[in-house]
Amino acid sequence: MIDWEILRMTSAFNAFITIFNFLIIYWIYLRMTRTRPKFWLTAILLTLEVFFITSHPSFNLPFLDPLILFILATVYQKEMDLKERLFFSLLPAVFVDIFSRFSAFYILSYYFAKDITVVNQNALWLTLSYLLVFPFYFFVEYTILFDRSLYHAITSKKKHYYRILQHLCVSMGIYYVVVYALASIQDLGLWELAPLARQFLVCTYGMLFIYLLSTLGKSAHKNIEEKIAEEQARRISNIEHYGQRMEQLYQEILVFEDDYKDMLRQLKESCDSNDIEVIRQTYNRILGKNIDYYSSSHFELGRLITIENSALKSVLSAKILEAEEKGITISTEFPDLITETPISSLDLAIVISILFDNAIEAALGTEQPTIRIAFFKNFDSHLFIISNATKEEQINTSHIFELGVSSKGENRGLGLSNVSQILDDYPMAMLSTSSHNFEFTQKLELLSSAN
Repeated sequence: MIDWEILRMTSAFNAFITIFNFLIIYWIYLRMTRTRPKFWLTAILLTLEVFFITSHPSFNLPFLDPLILFILATVYQKEMDLKERLFFSLLPAVFVDIFSRFSAFYILSYYFAKDITVVNQNALWLTLSYLLVFPFYFFVEYTILFDRSLYHAITSKKKHYYRILQHLCVSMGIYYVVVYALASIQDLGLWELAPLARQFLVCTYGMLFIYLLSTLGKSAHKNIEEKIAEEQARRISNIEHYGQRMEQLYQEILVFEDDYKDMLRQLKESCDSNDIEVIRQTYNRILGKNIDYYSSSHFELGRLITIENSALKSVLSAKILEAEEKGITISTEFPDLITETPISSLDLAIVISILFDNAIEAALGTEQPTIRIAFFKNFDSHLFIISNATKEEQINTSHIFELGVSSKGENRGLGLSNVSQILDDYPMAMLSTSSHNFEFTQKLELLSSAN
């Protein structure tokens, strides 16, 4: 029979519980940040933590787990600012600490009649206290669902909630220091009430912790709903604008039809005269002034008839009109019927909008601003291609998707960084970039299924 109290005192169990605790923290971190750091660096850092703890069991260092998360965020999530890295490095560690201790203090001690000292000194009960973190997390995730998307919804909208977020971050750091300080005081026997103080701290701060997360979560969800409503209103406006433009083009075509008949009559009369000079004058007077108008990008918007996806049609029509209004020559090619796409229509619309915005801004700085776009099917994939004129003959494209790096100057690469982040969720999406002969081209290929 296994002696769980003796097992608790072994270095092997200390290594196990250190790894188990970190893996729970790391799992929560991945779910909250929706990232995939490299395994090898995580394994190396965790190995160093285990080696240090097993080699120095008398040391009680609380910040090793958050430190590992902070290093991973710094290496693999450069788009995060310092405050965001600190927040998501502390949050999972504090969450596990609060609810593992809560399970030990209030569930195992009360419902199983186990003294807290017995729980701490018994390998089985200590492991069970960490396992009970999972139902708490799933409950909080289901009711609050606080992750990076909600974090950005708060920090980008209201300063009031951003201050609450900062206070939460500071309070987590203070809690972490105090709770481990009380544990050390208890181990040294310096204060008899240290166990009760820890129990009180876990209970009171745990409630405050959940309240603050709930408040921030509700605020973030409200902000996201407002953004969705704004985006829907913008899409409706774009579609209405598109419909009005189509009606305008239709009326112009009707007028052109009447003018065309009159042109043919006048040209016939000139031809009947057998005077070449009269024919040439008639042609220049009637047809020459219209040929540029009807062969330009004036009717490019009408090609969107093959795009049946409303989100894409809304974005493309808005961007085409914006480019035309800014004096950019537009060339479009939409030969195939586009109804559904392999990735989310909203994500694709965001990506296309960012690429189009960059193309418009870059083209405006050239002598002959031009943009060429195409969206068509190619066997089992969809291809979206956008090209724009550039000032330089060739642009270095090796680092343009890094945060703050752009073909348009310093600290202007956030859009392309967001494109890269969105496409990371779709293994079937491949974005390639090229630049030559004063033209910058981005090609997005969407496979029907991930290979």
